[in-house]
Formats: sequence, C-alpha cells, structure tokens
Amino acid sequence: MKLPLNNILKKSLRHLAFTLKEKANLIFVALLLIDCLGAALIVYLYIIRTPQLPSVSQNVEIKTQMYQDVMNRLNARETKIQEGIAKSYPDIFR
Repeated sequence: MKLPLNNILKKSLRHLAFTLKEKANLIFVALLLIDCLGAALIVYLYIIRTPQLPSVSQNVEIKTQMYQDVMNRLNARETKIQEGIAKSYPDIFR
C-alpha cells in the first residue's frame, strides 16, 4: 500500500531537482552573492568595528602591590627552574 504523501514528496523532490538543474547559473550567482554578503559582514564586525585603544595622553595606573606579587611569583618560578637545571640526573640510556 503506497501512501499519497510518499508520491507527493517524490513529485516535489523531482520538481525541485529539475528546477535546480534548469536554473543552476542563477542559483550559483545567488549563493555567491550570499557568501560575499557574509564575508562583508565578518569583515565589518571584526576588522572595521574594532575597539578603540586608549589615547597615549592618558595616565596609566599600575597597582604596586599586584605588580610586586606577580614579580615575586616570577622570581620564585625562575629559582625553581634554576634548581631543576642544577640537579644532575642519572643517564637512563646507559
């Protein structure tokens, strides 16, 4: 038993395929135009509308305590690295 919905679906898909086949150039140009519009939108959002950097004339504030904390952590990391380099490890390939 065939369903009438199945026949309608087949006919509509066949009609769609023939329409796409007949107007392939027009569909290609339309898809190309949509692609160019999307690319232009991406260029506008990510390149043209970039946030403005603060001007050089403004004073820059540095939090002294935070700066010292960061420098202490970096120095501690550097000393750990130097201690690790100074250790001598046995050669595992002998």
